[in-house]
Amino acid sequence: MSKTERVRPQAATVRGCERAVQLADDQRRLVAASAEQLGVASAFVARAMAQFDAKSVLNVRDANSLRRLREAGKTIGEELRRRCKG
Repeated sequence: MSKTERVRPQAATVRGCERAVQLADDQRRLVAASAEQLGVASAFVARAMAQFDAKSVLNVRDANSLRRLREAGKTIGEELRRRCKG
């Protein structure tokens, strides 16, 4: 595997969280996403939330990121629950 093919785990988590937040912020994409995509997005959010819980929030930027992650997780979870009911 070349250097460019290797992905640092932290970078992959950040990218996954960015995509999860973007998905949660776009109602059309959220509704169109497959159950697998929602599951992957929720896993990235959960992993990042666990990392925040493991350390204290040190600054405003961290607090804002944590808030956005919580909102994305809530939105994605609501969509998954909606699908399970219907």
